Amino acid sequence: MKDFELRRRFVYECLARTVLLLASLALLWPLVRDSVATMPLEVQGNVLQMVGLLLAGSVSGAFAFSHGRTNLGSAADRLFGHVTRLLLNGGIGLLLQIAVAAMERTPGAFNAPIYVAAVLVYGSVLLYDAWDALRLAHFE
Repeated sequence: MKDFELRRRFVYECLARTVLLLASLALLWPLVRDSVATMPLEVQGNVLQMVGLLLAGSVSGAFAFSHGRTNLGSAADRLFGHVTRLLLNGGIGLLLQIAVAAMERTPGAFNAPIYVAAVLVYGSVLLYDAWDALRLAHFE
């Protein structure tokens, strides 16, 4: 397969992975919200601390990971890259959902900044992923 075709295929694979991820997170949202609704308020702080720690590691991993070393000619190499990115981005999205759902139950919480921050963080993770894929696939 020609180099141009491999690069174009890779970009489409990344797009399909992102669409699949966002659809999965949308389907999971009601389950996450219902699960968090059963969490006793006494443990909510502990849960949010753990979410924060996991988010810090996940976001660091998402920005450290690059498709730059991916051999586009190897289906196995591309698959490992996609699975890694899917797990990182999926974990980040799920953790942000847990945090938002927990904050929604907090009495007197001002949630608008939490929503905006979650969208900005997740948007930056997804944009970095897209930029990284396009950088690797740079079309000439």
